[in-house]
Amino acid sequence: MRRILQISMTVCFLLVFASSAWSLTVPGPIDVGAADTFWVASSSVGNSDADELAWAIDQSGDSDLVSLGKIQGSAMQWIETNQSGTWAISFGTLEPEYFLIKTGNVAPPGSVLQYHILFENVDSMNWGVVNLSALDLEGAEIIGLDVGKISHVNPFGEVPVPEPTTMLLLGFGLIGLAGVRRLRK
Repeated sequence: MRRILQISMTVCFLLVFASSAWSLTVPGPIDVGAADTFWVASSSVGNSDADELAWAIDQSGDSDLVSLGKIQGSAMQWIETNQSGTWAISFGTLEPEYFLIKTGNVAPPGSVLQYHILFENVDSMNWGVVNLSALDLEGAEIIGLDVGKISHVNPFGEVPVPEPTTMLLLGFGLIGLAGVRRLRK
Protein backbone atom coordinates (compact mmCIF):
# COMPACT_ATOMS: atom_id res chain seq x y z
CA MET A 1 0.00 0.00 0.00
CA ARG A 2 2.82 2.38 0.92
CA ARG A 3 4.55 1.65 -2.39
CA ILE A 4 1.39 2.54 -4.37
CA LEU A 5 1.09 5.81 -2.46
CA GLN A 6 4.73 6.68 -3.23
CA ILE A 7 4.28 5.95 -6.93
CA SER A 8 1.07 8.01 -7.06
CA MET A 9 2.71 10.98 -5.37
CA THR A 10 5.71 10.78 -7.72
CA VAL A 11 3.46 10.72 -10.81
CA CYS A 12 1.44 13.72 -9.50
CA PHE A 13 4.67 15.61 -8.79
CA LEU A 14 5.96 14.96 -12.31
CA LEU A 15 2.66 15.99 -13.91
CA VAL A 16 2.71 19.34 -12.13
CA PHE A 17 6.05 20.18 -13.67
CA ALA A 18 5.33 18.57 -17.04
CA SER A 19 2.24 20.73 -17.70
CA SER A 20 4.33 23.85 -18.27
CA ALA A 21 6.23 22.13 -21.09
CA TRP A 22 3.22 22.51 -23.40
CA SER A 23 2.75 26.20 -22.65
CA LEU A 24 4.02 29.03 -24.77
CA THR A 25 5.92 31.93 -23.24
CA VAL A 26 6.73 35.50 -24.13
CA PRO A 27 9.85 37.33 -22.92
CA GLY A 28 9.82 37.72 -19.18
CA PRO A 29 9.24 34.71 -19.26
CA ILE A 30 5.46 34.93 -19.06
CA ASP A 31 3.34 31.82 -19.58
CA VAL A 32 0.59 32.63 -22.10
CA GLY A 33 -0.80 29.10 -22.42
CA ALA A 34 -1.29 27.16 -25.62
CA ALA A 35 -2.38 28.55 -28.98
CA ASP A 36 -6.08 29.35 -29.02
CA THR A 37 -8.47 27.40 -31.22
CA PHE A 38 -9.07 28.70 -34.74
CA TRP A 39 -12.85 28.76 -35.10
CA VAL A 40 -13.75 30.22 -38.51
CA ALA A 41 -12.68 32.87 -41.03
CA SER A 42 -14.65 34.92 -43.52
CA SER A 43 -13.92 37.61 -46.08
CA SER A 44 -17.56 38.72 -46.26
CA VAL A 45 -18.26 40.20 -42.79
CA GLY A 46 -19.23 43.88 -42.68
CA ASN A 47 -16.80 46.39 -41.22
CA SER A 48 -18.91 47.80 -38.37
CA ASP A 49 -18.65 46.69 -34.74
CA ALA A 50 -22.28 45.53 -34.91
CA ASP A 51 -21.54 43.37 -37.98
CA GLU A 52 -18.56 41.77 -36.22
CA LEU A 53 -20.58 41.04 -33.06
CA ALA A 54 -23.49 39.57 -35.07
CA TRP A 55 -21.08 37.33 -37.00
CA ALA A 56 -19.33 36.16 -33.80
CA ILE A 57 -22.70 35.34 -32.21
CA ASP A 58 -23.81 33.47 -35.32
CA GLN A 59 -20.59 31.46 -35.60
CA SER A 60 -20.21 30.65 -31.89
CA GLY A 61 -23.89 29.99 -31.24
CA ASP A 62 -23.65 32.03 -28.02
CA SER A 63 -26.36 34.73 -28.07
CA ASP A 64 -25.08 36.23 -24.79
CA LEU A 65 -21.81 37.48 -26.31
CA VAL A 66 -20.98 41.18 -26.11
CA SER A 67 -17.97 43.09 -27.35
CA LEU A 68 -15.51 43.77 -24.55
CA GLY A 69 -13.89 46.65 -26.46
CA LYS A 70 -11.93 46.83 -29.69
CA ILE A 71 -8.12 46.84 -29.43
CA GLN A 72 -6.42 48.74 -32.24
CA GLY A 73 -3.58 51.08 -33.07
CA SER A 74 -0.88 51.51 -30.43
CA ALA A 75 -2.97 49.60 -27.85
CA MET A 76 -2.59 46.46 -29.97
CA GLN A 77 0.80 45.11 -28.91
CA TRP A 78 1.61 41.66 -30.24
CA ILE A 79 4.48 39.74 -28.67
CA GLU A 80 6.15 36.82 -30.43
CA THR A 81 6.17 33.64 -28.34
CA ASN A 82 8.93 31.07 -28.06
CA GLN A 83 7.32 29.19 -31.00
CA SER A 84 8.03 30.64 -34.44
CA GLY A 85 4.96 32.15 -36.14
CA THR A 86 2.93 32.20 -32.93
CA TRP A 87 2.02 35.54 -31.38
CA ALA A 88 0.30 36.63 -28.17
CA ILE A 89 -1.69 39.71 -27.20
CA SER A 90 -2.59 40.58 -23.63
CA PHE A 91 -6.24 41.23 -22.83
CA GLY A 92 -5.31 42.61 -19.40
CA THR A 93 -8.12 41.95 -16.96
CA LEU A 94 -10.55 40.92 -19.71
CA GLU A 95 -11.14 37.21 -20.07
CA PRO A 96 -12.94 36.83 -23.40
CA GLU A 97 -14.43 33.54 -24.50
CA TYR A 98 -13.79 34.39 -28.17
CA PHE A 99 -11.80 37.02 -30.00
CA LEU A 100 -11.89 38.27 -33.56
CA ILE A 101 -8.89 39.37 -35.57
CA LYS A 102 -9.50 41.57 -38.59
CA THR A 103 -6.76 41.70 -41.17
CA GLY A 104 -5.84 44.57 -43.42
CA ASN A 105 -5.38 43.84 -47.11
CA VAL A 106 -3.76 40.41 -47.57
CA ALA A 107 -4.36 40.09 -51.34
CA PRO A 108 -1.85 40.30 -54.16
CA PRO A 109 -1.21 43.81 -55.50
CA GLY A 110 -4.14 45.26 -57.41
CA SER A 111 -6.89 43.59 -55.37
CA VAL A 112 -8.35 43.88 -51.89
CA LEU A 113 -9.00 40.99 -49.52
CA GLN A 114 -9.65 41.37 -45.81
CA TYR A 115 -10.49 38.63 -43.33
CA HIS A 116 -12.33 38.39 -40.05
CA ILE A 117 -10.90 35.44 -38.11
CA LEU A 118 -12.64 34.11 -34.99
CA PHE A 119 -10.74 32.24 -32.29
CA GLU A 120 -12.02 30.48 -29.20
CA ASN A 121 -9.96 31.49 -26.17
CA VAL A 122 -9.22 28.19 -24.48
CA ASP A 123 -6.18 28.23 -22.24
CA SER A 124 -4.91 31.39 -20.58
CA MET A 125 -8.03 33.53 -20.75
CA ASN A 126 -6.33 36.92 -20.40
CA TRP A 127 -4.06 36.22 -23.40
CA GLY A 128 -4.94 35.73 -27.05
CA VAL A 129 -2.44 33.35 -28.67
CA VAL A 130 -2.53 32.70 -32.41
CA ASN A 131 -0.38 30.68 -34.79
CA LEU A 132 -0.60 32.81 -37.94
CA SER A 133 1.66 30.51 -39.95
CA ALA A 134 -0.79 27.60 -39.50
CA LEU A 135 -3.91 29.44 -40.73
CA ASP A 136 -5.58 28.22 -43.91
CA LEU A 137 -8.06 30.92 -44.87
CA GLU A 138 -10.35 29.21 -47.35
CA GLY A 139 -7.39 28.35 -49.57
CA ALA A 140 -6.94 32.01 -50.53
CA GLU A 141 -3.66 33.33 -51.81
CA ILE A 142 -2.51 35.36 -48.82
CA ILE A 143 0.49 37.61 -49.06
CA GLY A 144 2.53 37.57 -45.85
CA LEU A 145 -0.05 37.32 -43.07
CA ASP A 146 1.71 38.52 -39.96
CA VAL A 147 0.85 40.80 -37.05
CA GLY A 148 1.68 43.83 -39.17
CA LYS A 149 -1.34 43.00 -41.35
CA ILE A 150 -3.79 42.93 -38.41
CA SER A 151 -6.18 45.88 -38.31
CA HIS A 152 -7.72 45.24 -34.89
CA VAL A 153 -8.71 42.64 -32.31
CA ASN A 154 -12.21 42.48 -30.85
CA PRO A 155 -12.61 40.31 -27.71
CA PHE A 156 -16.08 38.89 -26.98
CA GLY A 157 -17.48 37.54 -23.72
CA GLU A 158 -20.58 37.43 -21.64
CA VAL A 159 -21.63 40.20 -19.27
CA PRO A 160 -20.50 39.15 -15.80
CA VAL A 161 -23.35 38.34 -13.42
CA PRO A 162 -22.80 39.06 -9.72
CA GLU A 163 -22.46 36.00 -7.55
CA PRO A 164 -25.41 35.28 -5.23
CA THR A 165 -23.09 35.27 -2.21
CA THR A 166 -21.96 38.80 -2.98
CA MET A 167 -25.55 39.95 -3.23
CA LEU A 168 -26.40 38.24 0.07
CA LEU A 169 -23.51 39.97 1.82
CA LEU A 170 -24.64 43.31 0.44
CA GLY A 171 -28.21 42.62 1.61
CA PHE A 172 -27.12 41.61 5.12
CA GLY A 173 -24.96 44.72 5.33
CA LEU A 174 -27.88 46.95 4.43
CA ILE A 175 -30.14 45.18 6.94
CA GLY A 176 -27.44 45.61 9.59
CA LEU A 177 -27.16 49.34 8.85
CA ALA A 178 -30.92 49.71 9.07
CA GLY A 179 -30.90 47.86 12.42
CA VAL A 180 -28.15 50.06 13.84
CA ARG A 181 -30.01 53.16 12.76
CA ARG A 182 -33.22 51.91 14.37
CA LEU A 183 -31.42 51.18 17.67
CA ARG A 184 -30.02 54.71 17.79
CA LYS A 185 -33.53 56.26 17.61
